Amino acid sequence: MKRSALFILIISVFSFQLHIPASAAQYEHILLYVDGREITNLPEPPFMYNDRVLVPAREVFESAGAIVTWEESTQQVLIFYNASLLVLTVNSNNAWLDGSDIKMDVPPLIKNNKVMIPLRFPAECFNFEVDWNGRVPAAYLFSPEPPLAEPTPLPAENINEVILPPEVDIIVDDAPNEPAVAPFKAIDISEREIPAVQFGTATITDLLTPHDLNMAAYTAVSSGPISEVQKTLLPDNRLIIDIYNALNRLEGPFDLHGSVPISGLRASQFMDYPSVTRIVFDVTGAAEYSVMLSDDRTRLTVSFEQNGMNESRITSNGVSDSLTITGSRVPLVQVYPGDLPNQFIINVDKPVFSADGVGSYFNGAFINQAEYSETPNGGGRILLYLNEIPSFNVTEGINSVTVNFYKNTIL
Repeated sequence: MKRSALFILIISVFSFQLHIPASAAQYEHILLYVDGREITNLPEPPFMYNDRVLVPAREVFESAGAIVTWEESTQQVLIFYNASLLVLTVNSNNAWLDGSDIKMDVPPLIKNNKVMIPLRFPAECFNFEVDWNGRVPAAYLFSPEPPLAEPTPLPAENINEVILPPEVDIIVDDAPNEPAVAPFKAIDISEREIPAVQFGTATITDLLTPHDLNMAAYTAVSSGPISEVQKTLLPDNRLIIDIYNALNRLEGPFDLHGSVPISGLRASQFMDYPSVTRIVFDVTGAAEYSVMLSDDRTRLTVSFEQNGMNESRITSNGVSDSLTITGSRVPLVQVYPGDLPNQFIINVDKPVFSADGVGSYFNGAFINQAEYSETPNGGGRILLYLNEIPSFNVTEGINSVTVNFYKNTIL
């Protein structure tokens, strides 16, 4: 009886071993090439899973020119390439590409604290070519060929437009019939780049807030010199600060101050090898920011323009009307017709704190009333009511922009 049981056990184990996928044993060391260049020193090597090669998301696709970011709260990988956005969710076969839901045959996985994604699926979403040589074994990723002719230019208001999925938190205004204009983007005014210098692993121990600094800034405090800092502004106006060779000891939530044009702030240990601490600012509107490292490289400060609001004034010479908006620099504006035939809307990148003629009736050649409001995305809006439909143009001064309304003389 014991022999029979032992025989059955041996047969069972042998049968199980026969069902191990051949790919798991055959492809132990997979090489990876991007545009003919071997990608080495990956934090986690490529491996075969359900007949698909899985690779580290950030290192592979950033080497191909994409921007890759990780959302811890939703367990999602966001890959930006050219004007497209692909969103992948860990352990889910559901993906999102530029407004469309699509299915994956193999979901992203987390292996040794590293997000691994199937190489072929995102590559083909962005029109890359993927080849596989099982004899080496090696996977090959080739960037799309550039177009032979110059593409037709997009309208100016759509150049930076990126469709974002519902999970990505971005505030937009819901004015009726508003055209699909790109949101105002933050502006990097850093005076110089931060050179990379190799030091030992440091620890980010504290994050000083505007209350601590008495200025519109945040400062990350390190236990030792910081080796490298990389800054990335994503299409949805998230400013990402990556501090390399740094362990994160910051714990939120963090204090948000009215002097700083951000709607959110968070920090995390983005990577374990190499150690990368990531700080993310959700910037509102066209805020100016700079990133600076102290001389001893132990304090990293991200500062923002403080109280950079605008003034506006409406004037008329009886033949034409002008709306002039003045700021610390040339304000950014968007001008387009409103919902009604006699309306014009002017969006401004920052709130207007002094408005001469705005918010009241005005006896101009075209403008008879102007209303002002602030928008949820951190800017201002001026709604003009006109007695007839004029022509208009926009001119810029040293630190101002003027919208001129005049009669169209072309019959």
